[in-house]
Amino acid sequence: MEAPQAPSGGGERDDPCTTVASQPTTRTSRRKRTASKSNEPQTIIVELPGAPKKARPQPTAGSGRDYTRPDDENPVTGNPLIELTRTTSSIQRAVNEIEANNVRWTRELSRWLEATKKENEIWRDGLLESVKNIHRELTDKLAETEERMRAAEERSERAEKQLEEVLIELRKPKTYAEAARSESAPASSPPRTVDRTSLPRDGGRETLPGINIDLSRLVDKFDTQSTIEVKTRVQSALAAHEETRNITVKGISRSARDSRRVRVIMGSEEEARTARNNDKWVETHLQGSRLQGEQWYPIKVDHVDKLKITDDTRIRFKPEAQKMIEDENGGVKITKMKWLGKLNPDKLHGSLVIYLARKEDADKLLNRRIMEIGGEVAYPQKFERRQYPIRCYKCLEYSGHRMNRCTNETRCGNCAEWGHGDKECASQTTRCAACSETHKITDPGCPVYREELRNLTAQNE
Repeated sequence: MEAPQAPSGGGERDDPCTTVASQPTTRTSRRKRTASKSNEPQTIIVELPGAPKKARPQPTAGSGRDYTRPDDENPVTGNPLIELTRTTSSIQRAVNEIEANNVRWTRELSRWLEATKKENEIWRDGLLESVKNIHRELTDKLAETEERMRAAEERSERAEKQLEEVLIELRKPKTYAEAARSESAPASSPPRTVDRTSLPRDGGRETLPGINIDLSRLVDKFDTQSTIEVKTRVQSALAAHEETRNITVKGISRSARDSRRVRVIMGSEEEARTARNNDKWVETHLQGSRLQGEQWYPIKVDHVDKLKITDDTRIRFKPEAQKMIEDENGGVKITKMKWLGKLNPDKLHGSLVIYLARKEDADKLLNRRIMEIGGEVAYPQKFERRQYPIRCYKCLEYSGHRMNRCTNETRCGNCAEWGHGDKECASQTTRCAACSETHKITDPGCPVYREELRNLTAQNE
């Protein structure tokens, strides 16, 4: 049985996608419609994104047809081809963006690698230069150290040889007097003597009785080129002390090599010996000058028995003490002896400074390292004259002047008050005149004294 046909609606063709609900659909009708539709040309409308959409026609009342999907419009939603096209476009854009990013990142990475390479080259060059400099410095230091070690080894070998020679000499079965008389020359080891040179002998002036004075380090400067001025100064200095008051200066003779080294000619050898043995006139009036000649080679002798060479005071020498020491030590020539430091009569032993007339005598005693004084062994060694800050005994100032030239008022070394000295002081308070602390001016721990001593030591160095 054939299905009833729907009425035509004003000549419009039927929509194959929509049917009237009241008409049942059969297999035959579907085939006819499919065949008729396949024979018609098909048009596909692609809706682009962003394009304005056409208004969908609304069904007309009474037409009997539902316009849910008109033939002249192809919807985007639900169409697989449109969805695939959109997806492909999105993928293509993503791929293009990734490729652009890859190109940009590759360019940035290349620039960074190039900059890093340059920095590494600069750093490597600097590091290589630093390593070369360090290697060069270490090589120089190593060579210098090796040279010093070789020099030290040579000095050590020489010292060992000298020590062996000294030990062999000391083991010889001789008395000290015999050994001194048998020695015609100094030992093979270097002489341990004071590093000084004696005044050059000019013609026959050394045959005249007198003393040699070096005026090159005078504190109170005066015209040393004038022999009249030098003679006047020396005569005034001798007259200022009771021991040398009767000595008369006969003349002044200057050295041909150094005019500041002069020989003071005196009336006799006795006067010259007295002036040498009582040299306080040099320390007080010619500060900084030095006596030369017989006392040019002093040695320090420790552990001297004071009872052997002093009288009952244990301070003053016996008249025969000098001759006894000369005979006990091989006939050395002694020109002067004095105790070192402040003596304590209660002590049995003390240190003595002996001034020898000949350099070879000083060398001989220093090389032996022992000498006999009154039958007892004493120990000679090199004597180094120490310099001390100049302090006036009147005003107690470290100003470089002496008491005989001081124009200030007398000041006490006990209480630091003006107008009286130490002997007249009745104060029970002790105060230093230099630093105002609670100690005497003679205290070696005074900070002002120690500062002056450091300055003096630095100047001499």
